Amino acid sequence: METEPMRVRVVAGIAALAAWVTILAAVPDASSEDAIVRYDRESRYYRIQVVDYPAQGRRCLHFSRSRGIQSSMILADPARLDLRYSQTMAAALALHPDPREVLLIGLGGASIPKFLQKY
Repeated sequence: METEPMRVRVVAGIAALAAWVTILAAVPDASSEDAIVRYDRESRYYRIQVVDYPAQGRRCLHFSRSRGIQSSMILADPARLDLRYSQTMAAALALHPDPREVLLIGLGGASIPKFLQKY
C-alpha cells in the first residue's frame, strides 16, 4: 500500500503551505505609538528587538521592524497562537492528533512549543 508515501506528500504539502503563508500573510498591525522596547540589539544579520504593545496586550519579536513581526505572544494567554503562520503549522496536528515527537527547526518566540505543551 502507498499510505507512507502519501503521508509524506501530505506532510510536505502542509509544510510548503505553512512556508507560503509565512511569506504572504499580512502581518497584524502593530502601531509604534504605544510600543515599549524591552530588548534591542544589533546582530550580525539583523537588529533584534522585543517590543511590548500594551494597548494590544502583545509582545513581539522583530528582526528589523521593516521585516515585520517574526513572533507574537498574547501576554494574557502565552500559549495562544497569534500569527497566521503558527496557526497554519498547528493544523498539521489534524493529520496526527497525538504525536509523541515533534521536530521544530528554529525557535523564534517559541509559539509552537508553548501551544503543544498546553494542549
